[in-house]
Amino acid sequence: MREVAGGDVSKLCQHTRELLDKLYAAGETTTDLLPNLLVALALAPNEEFQLWLKTHKVLWSNKKLD
Repeated sequence: MREVAGGDVSKLCQHTRELLDKLYAAGETTTDLLPNLLVALALAPNEEFQLWLKTHKVLWSNKKLD
């Protein structure tokens, strides 16, 4: 997160999309994207984003969010 996006969530998401495009173009897939992305997002320095992320994780784990 810090090296690739400098703590910027939008930059990390854009970087992730670019890597996924390259992966899919090569005929490959990933099965561990979500857990790795959540780990990276947890490193974002923005406190408001962290609260949002934690709330959404709880909602998702309680099956109140798809």
